Amino acid sequence: MFNVKKSYAKRINYCSNLCRIQELGFKTGVSPWNKGKIGLRGKKHWNWKGGVDKEHTRIKQTVQYNEWRKSVYKKFSWTCKNCLYRGKNIVAHHIKSFAEYPKLRFVVSNGIVLCRKCHQETHKPRRKNYYQKRVLKNYVNH
Repeated sequence: MFNVKKSYAKRINYCSNLCRIQELGFKTGVSPWNKGKIGLRGKKHWNWKGGVDKEHTRIKQTVQYNEWRKSVYKKFSWTCKNCLYRGKNIVAHHIKSFAEYPKLRFVVSNGIVLCRKCHQETHKPRRKNYYQKRVLKNYVNH
């Protein structure tokens, strides 16, 4: 076994995880600091949303949604309509909001293909007005 100061422990390579644990003094089976804390669970947690199930997550796992995505990809030839990127990192994006227009969720004419970078730009708040006015205006009639 090597004699290593704890301050150097992150820089030292050990022969095994067991040697590292023994040297640093970490014990297996020790509970995390927040286990059982009353204020960090359920209604008392700062990020509690009322126990609401994420409906959009369930919908996006359906066969109908996957068919919509494939149809949008095929319509636009798997090419980003913003930067003309063609590859694996593409997203089928709803022109009219998925949350605000539930009747248009599976309408192929309500979708366009964007690469991940362009898709991320569309959801930035400061770019939203630009995106809605300029980029989407060109694709609404497709």
